[in-house]
Amino acid sequence: MQKFNGKYRIPSNRSRYWDYSWPGHYYITINVADRKCILGQVVDRKMILSEYGKIVDGEIKKSLNTTNA
Repeated sequence: MQKFNGKYRIPSNRSRYWDYSWPGHYYITINVADRKCILGQVVDRKMILSEYGKIVDGEIKKSLNTTNA
């Protein structure tokens, strides 16, 4: 059985010619429920993380450390 019966499937934005396991710079997009700005705010062109933002930052850093081990 196909997940969601294909209802929510969109084409991938990933390049067919790029191996994403290769070293490089990648951007991560994080969506929060109702698009609420709970991860922090920009003050004088600098990101100031909220407590939630600090948690997300720590989890991303942990995942980067495990993949580079």
